[in-house]
Amino acid sequence: RVEWDKGRAVEFLLESFAPPAGAPVLYIGDDTTDEDAFRALRGWGNGSSGEGVLVSHDPPGATAARSYLRDPQEVVELLRALAGP
Repeated sequence: RVEWDKGRAVEFLLESFAPPAGAPVLYIGDDTTDEDAFRALRGWGNGSSGEGVLVSHDPPGATAARSYLRDPQEVVELLRALAGP
């Protein structure tokens, strides 16, 4: 049995792709199992700006995510804004 969760998956991807220091890294999740990934982004120390975004209809309680969106439509709007014209 392999011990694996979304946090370890994020760590693996960050180590494999090694984004340069200062590069933005975004993880969007809508489930309690995404908390491991949010924590992995916060703990990653190469100087990249890791941003965990929780998507939830209810205001978040305790979460390791740095940002919060209310629904999938707000996710679409965020991604469009990031993609630019």
